[in-house]
Amino acid sequence: MDVRMKIYCIPGGGTPALVFFQWVPLLKGKATVRTLDYARTFSDQSTPSVQGIAAKLYEKIQAELDEAEDYMLLSSCTGTLIAYELYQQIAAHQKRLPQYVVAVSAFSPATAYYQGNRYLCAENRAHITGIYRALFDPSLFLDPDHSAQVCADWLLAQNQDPSLTATVLPPKTVLGASCTYEQEMMLQFANSTITMLTFDWYIASAYAFDADANRSIASKLVVLHGTEDALVSTADAKAWESLAAGGMQMIEIPGDHNIITNQTHACMEQILKLLS
Repeated sequence: MDVRMKIYCIPGGGTPALVFFQWVPLLKGKATVRTLDYARTFSDQSTPSVQGIAAKLYEKIQAELDEAEDYMLLSSCTGTLIAYELYQQIAAHQKRLPQYVVAVSAFSPATAYYQGNRYLCAENRAHITGIYRALFDPSLFLDPDHSAQVCADWLLAQNQDPSLTATVLPPKTVLGASCTYEQEMMLQFANSTITMLTFDWYIASAYAFDADANRSIASKLVVLHGTEDALVSTADAKAWESLAAGGMQMIEIPGDHNIITNQTHACMEQILKLLS
């Protein structure tokens, strides 16, 4: 079977690239997956920006855009800002546009939500707790809800000073003297996710949408939204419509803000429908 679709995945909002690597065998024969893991490349830059990262990603894939196969851009949360600016780079260079742009659990680029906002703040307590809870397997933690709450409270308490240049992350001692090796590994993975999120929110807070540029999306826009998303409301997700010159389809998936990680199979089922 000839594969006629390439999926460029941008793992934003703390989404680990591993999520998209899991899609590779499941999409075999239907699509190829190309992960654009910008955090690994750009997080050590002193002044990274959404537009700067998008420009670098365009340089990385521009030659591929002339290939025969169709393609889509897919990202989640703050990564959709980069996907949007990458789309505009593609359009500005008059390259073939993607067939689909897929935004998962994301505010529209026109939002002012991130501006002047730090991720490690009391307003995001529920979301931060959810990150730890999603990764604290009940088979390893006697009370994963309590452990997640303890880690989130410690993290917020230690990072109140906005002048901190690096995030202070919960050590294993936060989980108590009986912390096992497996629990420590889960904590390290959760802390790594928090580190990615703080970087993503940092660049998102400096992003300024140009409302006068009239840079809409001519490709078909697909918005995936969690029914229990406590960060991006249904109305916020629908706000993508103002950019959807090529039409928009909004799909609700049972789950919270982290559906790309916690409900990855449900998300992939929607991608398979686009490929059929």
